[in-house]
Amino acid sequence: MDQNFVAYIISYLPDDWRREPRADIHTRQVKDWLDNTDVKIKIVNMNYHDVDYWHLSNHQPNPRIEYMGDNAQRKLVKARNECLEDFYASSYKWMILMDNDASLYHGPKYNSGFDLIKEMSSQIDLYERIGLFYPHNPQTQGFNGTWNMDPKLYLENHVFAKGFGAKGTMCFMRNFKLYGEKPIWQEHDLYLADLAFPYELLKHGYPTFKCWNLIMKEMVPTGKLSFPGTNEDRAETAAREKQFIADFYGFQIRNGSWNTRDLVKRQWPAGIDKTIVVPKPGRGPRTTLVGTELFD
Repeated sequence: MDQNFVAYIISYLPDDWRREPRADIHTRQVKDWLDNTDVKIKIVNMNYHDVDYWHLSNHQPNPRIEYMGDNAQRKLVKARNECLEDFYASSYKWMILMDNDASLYHGPKYNSGFDLIKEMSSQIDLYERIGLFYPHNPQTQGFNGTWNMDPKLYLENHVFAKGFGAKGTMCFMRNFKLYGEKPIWQEHDLYLADLAFPYELLKHGYPTFKCWNLIMKEMVPTGKLSFPGTNEDRAETAAREKQFIADFYGFQIRNGSWNTRDLVKRQWPAGIDKTIVVPKPGRGPRTTLVGTELFD
């Protein structure tokens, strides 16, 4: 079992028509992580029935799966902080924090995919300059165009570009407490808590990145099967919370979009490049220099 990474899944199953399809998707999610990684999987289970537990369903018990909590429903911020508390008390250097519909695209055309975890784990000390990173979301931007600009860069290296657009479905974070640094908590109970969290890290001097070697796979489509529901529901809530986040962390909204350039200038930690390139295991250093603002 991997000694550097631990995965946390926050999983709530409702008592309406969504329960069965979401439970099926969650089962496929857990199987993905069992089949493609060697990490411990800790699940914050909320409103589970006996059949929803891996070891009580038709699956064999697995020592890599552990359930957390008393099965009671609680707010997302509380569930996330329970995961963070457990993580900070552990000897794991990195956590993977995700919802119960999160996976990764995996295969030859998706770069590292799940393999990033074992690749990182084999040279874990090379990633200490990174606070948090998240996968690329193909729903908002294609990835082949970027990869094609420099195929060797992405095939031979792990590429982390300054970024704050974390999708709550999945993020990776270093164990700050283990390194003698200040632990960070989820501060606000928001629908957009995933977008606020990187700015909470930045506020305390930790850099956050998008990893171009990972492509997000959201297993629940946008719509009534997702939480909180339709695009109309999301739009109204998101607009209100975007203004709150901007006000709280001290940046502007211009033409409907966040403008965080001044915030980054103030808070980005000195000595940390805005693009970090780490050769994959077995690869030597590249001779081509990568500019620190390459992805701006």
